[in-house]
Amino acid sequence: MKKMSYYEEQLKLGEQYQAYVKNWLKPIKKINYYTGMTEQYNIGESVEGIEVKYDKRSEKTENLYIEVAEKSNSTKRNFIPSGVMREDNTKKYLIGNKHKIWVFDKEYLKNICMHRSKIEIDMGTSRGVLLGKYDIEENEHVRIYDLNIDPFWYEREDIFWNY
Repeated sequence: MKKMSYYEEQLKLGEQYQAYVKNWLKPIKKINYYTGMTEQYNIGESVEGIEVKYDKRSEKTENLYIEVAEKSNSTKRNFIPSGVMREDNTKKYLIGNKHKIWVFDKEYLKNICMHRSKIEIDMGTSRGVLLGKYDIEENEHVRIYDLNIDPFWYEREDIFWNY
């Protein structure tokens, strides 16, 4: 059996997290993810304009990593825009882990990322911005949900405010 590349491992983890979030949102919002690369690059991650990202390191650090550019292989020369920097149908950007999730208006998050220094992760396949989790406060553009202590979160219909 062929060993998965770092990119493939991260992609698989991301897909598993998308399924987790889809189930979490089921009481109030159905998500129909695009599965083809052509649709994802030309339209967006989902029919509904929701992009979901798994940040496994956020469980152990005080930051969220917001990816702004990627490449599938570190030997490729150029990065391409990803996540919040892509021009697509995304309106809501959900990032988190199995304990907590942050829901951002995409344009609000994009504006933050445009004014921050970019970092490159160890494997050379991703560039992004670090946001301090404790610096992010709820407002009209951001909602934060603790998945462990808020079992009736779906009774708050504001998760997709102004949507």
